[in-house]
Amino acid sequence: IGIDAEVKTLEWGAYLDGTARGDHQMYILGWGTVTADPDYGINALVTTKAMGAAGNRSFYSNPKVDELLQKGRATTEPEARKAIYEEIQVILQEELPMFYIIYPKKSVGMQKYIEGFKFNPAGHHRIYGVSFKAE
Repeated sequence: IGIDAEVKTLEWGAYLDGTARGDHQMYILGWGTVTADPDYGINALVTTKAMGAAGNRSFYSNPKVDELLQKGRATTEPEARKAIYEEIQVILQEELPMFYIIYPKKSVGMQKYIEGFKFNPAGHHRIYGVSFKAE
């Protein structure tokens, strides 16, 4: 496909220092969320304030995205927040500051006698409210 690349393997600390400085044309790094809140998963990756810090190692900057991120954080109504973060996603899909190469499917199996389990979209399942069905 016409990509000429030199792969460099670095010690983890050197890798983080180098990507924080921008000593790269491309890099690979994992990212996840421990909450189901969209701001937690996306803000650090694309906000101008975090350029070079943990998160925005793509050095992406877009004033419109920054404005929408602030608006999303200040909005408490769920449907309004959803619309804001959907707009951010549309912009990011057009500008592609990063390319997502994997998003694993999550599966949960359980016995019929388990009640009250709620699937957490962030993948970190909680057992509060889970019980065994009485026989």
